[in-house]
Amino acid sequence: MIRAPGTASGEAVHKLNLPRVLHTALLLPFLSTAAIADDRTVLEAEQVFADFLDAYGAVETIDSGLVTEVDGSDRATWQKRRDGAVSQLTARLRAVNATKLAPSDVRVLHRMTYTFEELSDPGSSMAPGRKCHDATKPQTDVDVLQTTLYACFDEIGNRLTFEGERITRSGALQRLQEIEAPARRKALFMAMAPLWEAVNGKNEATSPYRRMIPMAAIAFRSKPSPLAEAAQALGTDIPKLEAWLVDLLQAWRVANQGAAPVEPWDYRHHHAGASRALNKSMPLDTAVSLNERFFRRPRC
Repeated sequence: MIRAPGTASGEAVHKLNLPRVLHTALLLPFLSTAAIADDRTVLEAEQVFADFLDAYGAVETIDSGLVTEVDGSDRATWQKRRDGAVSQLTARLRAVNATKLAPSDVRVLHRMTYTFEELSDPGSSMAPGRKCHDATKPQTDVDVLQTTLYACFDEIGNRLTFEGERITRSGALQRLQEIEAPARRKALFMAMAPLWEAVNGKNEATSPYRRMIPMAAIAFRSKPSPLAEAAQALGTDIPKLEAWLVDLLQAWRVANQGAAPVEPWDYRHHHAGASRALNKSMPLDTAVSLNERFFRRPRC
């Protein structure tokens, strides 16, 4: 884990210094697969796309209230960089001749264009536009219901309390890997209960989450689903993708056959031994250097 300077747990600070690759990593959920292009025009577009993701992630991070600066620059500076990247990338994408590209580059171009169009839209901010308490209200629009559930992760998940300290959900999940005392791990795990209950109640059929599932299934009959988009990016179809996932689950079951049950609050700690050993043996400045060397290495 990379912690903010001067904090014990990586929680909120006023300034944040992150290497470029970490900004991009914040946005990986928008990309179904990582790929490196071969065509020079696509490669050049990718470089500008990376600049755009940097700026987008920085603006979103500052807007979240976590920090006031990223890499020593304020919101206005990052917004200017974002706007510049939008103009440059728009021009570069228009200049690419997709008919002359290899199939792999076409997939890279498709995912890059799709993500860019989604994030460059003025209304694309990841900041929730609704309130968590709206999730309990009757709703027929699945997009609205999903937005209210995202709001729960912001309003409740980013304001958890553990041992008198306010922490975020991501910070709590990280600490579950590191805390040695089982009782403290359980207490931290249970500190997330308000979020579970806001999203799924007591697991009753009328909970926000359980209402959302059938609504989403109906909605995706008439538009591409995230699964369909992921399958396309991987060059396969949903049935094959489903078979791969089932095979992975079966392999996990076989690998853990006969193992003693693990409590949910112990799960992350149980499987994070390698991470803890690596944290002790690799200083933070080394991790940053390795990241930069890997992502800036010459491409063959």
